[in-house]
Amino acid sequence: MSDVPPTESIPKPEEPTAPAPQQTKTQTLTFLRLTFYNLNFVCVDMNSERSMRGLV
Repeated sequence: MSDVPPTESIPKPEEPTAPAPQQTKTQTLTFLRLTFYNLNFVCVDMNSERSMRGLV
């Protein structure tokens, strides 16, 4: 018991995600897509606000 380091008994954090790398890839892609769309919507809102102010 004493000659075994305590770090070896603790499982590595990357072990649970290793069996399903494809799932995390798709989740990251979906997350990036959502953030990209949100950024586009924000940019469109800013542009529409500027154009409305310019018209007024």
